[in-house]
Amino acid sequence: MYYEKRTSKKGKTRYLVLEDFIEPLTGKKKRLTVTYYQNTSKARKQAERDLKDKIDEVVGKYLYSYSSEEIKTFAQLRDDWLFIWKPTVKKVTVNRELMILKRITELIPDDYLIERITKRLLVNILREYKIKYKSTHSTMQHIKSTLNKIFDHAVDNDLIPYSPSRDIRIRATAEEKKQKRERSDAKYLEPYEFAALIDRLLHRRNQNYRDLALFMGLCGLRVGEATALSEADFDFKSNTVRIDKSLQTHDLSPEDYYIDTTKTEASVRTVLLPKVAVDAVKNAIERGKKLDAYIEKYLKKHTNNRGYYRHSDFDFDFIFRTEYGSPISQNSFYNLLQRVNVELVRKCEKLYGFKWTKNAVTHSYRHIQATYLQDSSVSEREILARIGHANRLTLSAYTHQSSKALDQTDSVKALDKITKELGLVS
Repeated sequence: MYYEKRTSKKGKTRYLVLEDFIEPLTGKKKRLTVTYYQNTSKARKQAERDLKDKIDEVVGKYLYSYSSEEIKTFAQLRDDWLFIWKPTVKKVTVNRELMILKRITELIPDDYLIERITKRLLVNILREYKIKYKSTHSTMQHIKSTLNKIFDHAVDNDLIPYSPSRDIRIRATAEEKKQKRERSDAKYLEPYEFAALIDRLLHRRNQNYRDLALFMGLCGLRVGEATALSEADFDFKSNTVRIDKSLQTHDLSPEDYYIDTTKTEASVRTVLLPKVAVDAVKNAIERGKKLDAYIEKYLKKHTNNRGYYRHSDFDFDFIFRTEYGSPISQNSFYNLLQRVNVELVRKCEKLYGFKWTKNAVTHSYRHIQATYLQDSSVSEREILARIGHANRLTLSAYTHQSSKALDQTDSVKALDKITKELGLVS
């Protein structure tokens, strides 16, 4: 290290500590500098330490980019995996994974050498964590899944011969299995329960929520796929909708909502619509036009916009909107459904002749679509095409995806029959 003293034109003095180093990838000499302003032994030594850390960080990044030999500890492995993995997934997926990584940091200290981490060690660590925090089976599965990704990364880079987490089995207790079944069953609505839910939504101030629920239940869309739709996505001559995007609203204000890709490649699809679903969409479109006219008229007379949003405030002409004009978010839809669940627990038996024991959520509509069609003897392939899931492994191994849209007339016939029997109209 060597030192310089420099004085600016205004007479201000600063001191520099400098060091040359060899860039690993090019072999060229580079120089780094740290500045300090007090010519004292303490300030100089701190600057020397800061410069050393700076060089270690820069050299370390170069080494990690081409040499896995520098990855020794669990923290280095975890951070290297995260750096490579993050650009390949959605922001919401990254945020969810960061929560899991916080839990993993409690399990495995940063300085553990990866070559010393064994399956037995991980089994004991996971068991202790589950007991200490009374963690659910689902939480433990998420933790184990992330550990698999991290240690698979180590195997891929020849750091270890095999993954110590890959063969670990997270087994649910009988009670946990029972609770999981009950939660799943509570999400599914029988046709008469679906009809009761739609009827209660009819009594809500914003009918777009009812039309959104009706549309999702009859088409099997994820909530982000449905709320991302604009009029341009529909072909009303053929009564189809093209699904190729998703609206991200989680923890965001309306002006920060953004359009993302669908969850998977299989989610990009064209769905044939039953008549009631078509009517629901057209009703929401007309409602949106009236809302825009009202907002424009209001804004001409008032400087305070009261939180209103026009179509022109967004890049897309969203169909399913709140009464203030912004796209319906997953959170607002979920919260409304929870209020309707509470209402049905109180009133369902009196109004519809049966007790409400279900928990309708935004994902319920995919359960509804798949089960109704299966009960109507619609082929598995057609069901998977409508809800946007990949084909079964055995089927995909022997078939090729045709560019021709899969005929979904059986699905539409079944859904038209159900809506007619239930008296559902939009």
